[in-house]
Amino acid sequence: MTPGKMNLPPLHDAADSASLSGQRLYLWLLRAQIAFPLASAITVLFLTDKTGALTLVLLFVLGLAASVYMQVRRPEADWFDGRVLAESMKTIAWRFAMKVPPYSSAKTESQAIGEVNKRVADLISERKKMSGVIAAHGAGAQVTDAMKQLRNLPWTDRRPIYVSERLDDQLAWYRNRAGQNAKLAGRWLLLVSLLQLIGLVLAILRSADVVTINLFGVLGAAIGAALAWLQAKRHQDLSRSYGFAALELGLIHGRSDLPTTEDEFVKFVEDSEEAMSREHTAWHAKRLQ
Repeated sequence: MTPGKMNLPPLHDAADSASLSGQRLYLWLLRAQIAFPLASAITVLFLTDKTGALTLVLLFVLGLAASVYMQVRRPEADWFDGRVLAESMKTIAWRFAMKVPPYSSAKTESQAIGEVNKRVADLISERKKMSGVIAAHGAGAQVTDAMKQLRNLPWTDRRPIYVSERLDDQLAWYRNRAGQNAKLAGRWLLLVSLLQLIGLVLAILRSADVVTINLFGVLGAAIGAALAWLQAKRHQDLSRSYGFAALELGLIHGRSDLPTTEDEFVKFVEDSEEAMSREHTAWHAKRLQ
């Protein structure tokens, strides 16, 4: 551990890992549920014999299995709850290290640690289903040596660390995610438009008896698959949401040099953490819609 560098609690790392695993499984199952109907449409077009019928049966069985497993396993719960828990632990860690209420300088280190443990217990109680997923790697002391070291630094030394390791990092993340989602939204919308244009051209050619093969079932399935993926990923909503968060956090970041006393600095950190918490809460609420 580098002196003066934050080291987050083990529960954060475990929740973050569980969230990423849940996200990967959810997206894999989603791809399967979208891909199998499209594959079925292609199979109907090119395979009309018994082999085609057996292939259809297999594709529908696989699609049904993916759907049932999605409902039973519910990987999105690990994704969403794990992300909320990880971000909550990150907020707790930085509040503790920066002496922000309820872990203010008016409390001794042991009292502040007690507040951390109480809050962590509440978080775990709120998400009991996550306990089995994160217990193996998240157990242990939730106040790291780095958190204690940062807490014991003068506020003038804590400020540049908070700005560089917390604000700069989070601001860059919001900006990158906003840009990535904007690009992905544009690409998927372009794909849908191209598929619809291809359908229009084929319809004209079919009406003129230039093309005899019926590709409309495949095109319809492909358009439906693209729209389903776009709806599930919500690139447009996320681009706007992350962009707004980046703007808000950028304004807060611009005030990082203004505090001239420890109380002002604590208020600055409190405002920053509340802004980030609002974004995480809004993200979670949108994902549950």
